[in-house]
Amino acid sequence: MANSIHDALFKATFSQVEQAASELKEGRQEGVLEGRRVMLLKQLGARFRTLPDAVVARVNSAGTADLEVWAERVLTAATLAEVVGDV
Repeated sequence: MANSIHDALFKATFSQVEQAASELKEGRQEGVLEGRRVMLLKQLGARFRTLPDAVVARVNSAGTADLEVWAERVLTAATLAEVVGDV
């Protein structure tokens, strides 16, 4: 009986640790994504000055793939539309 209690306690604790690790990983990924958004907005602001609200909203809702493409485009684009498209 002591073994079964020990096993149940171990499984419950292990499950909680796995869930906490998963939440930590998810939080870290969101933090990295948010950092990319902030950096791109800084780059766009430095290059094109005033950013329309629609561009800020688009960047703030963008995923990793779009952010990576836009981060490259900002280096050579002549206009804001060349970076993020028409908004």
